[in-house]
Amino acid sequence: MVARLLSATFVLAALAAPARAQVALQTEPEHPVRGTLIRVQVTPTGPGPVTAIEGRAAGEPLHLRTDDGVTWSGLLGIPVEGGDSMRVSLVLIQGPARDTVEAAFAVAEGDYPSERLRVA
Repeated sequence: MVARLLSATFVLAALAAPARAQVALQTEPEHPVRGTLIRVQVTPTGPGPVTAIEGRAAGEPLHLRTDDGVTWSGLLGIPVEGGDSMRVSLVLIQGPARDTVEAAFAVAEGDYPSERLRVA
């Protein structure tokens, strides 16, 4: 899949306002695996300062914070089950304006051994 060949940094345009809301999304580790906890870094690249970012991933809220007002980061648990990508929905808040960005990044399947148990 082409998405697996790309790096973990993506420049994404908003669906509602493609000329305004854009972000660079980076994951740590660079190649996430299902069933793990990762750090997500979001850097808005559109015009004007972003005062807050709300997000959701895997049906759960994504809590992002910033120390410098430029890069926002938070932790994200990747579910064990699912496809080969993880979808993230972000709402960039700039004063009264709210722009939605839909993003996805590639995730690898985890190698989780299974064991058959017998009851005596």
